Amino acid sequence: MKQTLEFLPLILFFAVFQLDGRTLELGSISYQFDGIYSATWALIAATALQVVLLKIVWGSVERRLLWVAGLVVVFGGATILLRDPLFIIWKPTILNFGLCLACVGWHWYRGHSFFADLLPGNPIIPPSTQKWLTGLSAFHFILVGTLNLIVAYTYSLDTWVSYKFYSAFAFTVLWAVMITVLLYPHLKDLEAGETGEQQ
Repeated sequence: MKQTLEFLPLILFFAVFQLDGRTLELGSISYQFDGIYSATWALIAATALQVVLLKIVWGSVERRLLWVAGLVVVFGGATILLRDPLFIIWKPTILNFGLCLACVGWHWYRGHSFFADLLPGNPIIPPSTQKWLTGLSAFHFILVGTLNLIVAYTYSLDTWVSYKFYSAFAFTVLWAVMITVLLYPHLKDLEAGETGEQQ
């Protein structure tokens, strides 16, 4: 449920973009959808709603999501005010490059992977595995951010919006699978240890 909610803004962004040129009429009020600008309005509104719902239902909002929300408001607002889609196009790249720097910087400063700190039960993960975890994560963020710009500057805006929508799901699943494969032996040992303690 929580993970599904995280994709809500992107889903609405994609859906509203598909309505470009159509007119919505509610009584005496009419609104004509304006491509990327209407979609960006929807993205900002859905992101704000997402933060509110997470706070109400789960009691807290991850710092990562707050950073994402801030970037959406800043770059989305710039796109709408300046009528320039490049701002919202660059948002995913800046976010992913920032995550890469944070991931590598955390490992360099703290001596271990940031993602290892997020695991429940504090499993013991060898330093070599943690380096792989940081390296794979950093590569993932750089790849996603770079491909975003390549698609944006090589193909049409319509193609970029579709790419952004489908790739977000694909890359998230791919990254989750890589991390799971890498950490599974250690999580398995942790689960075995907890089972032994209960017996």
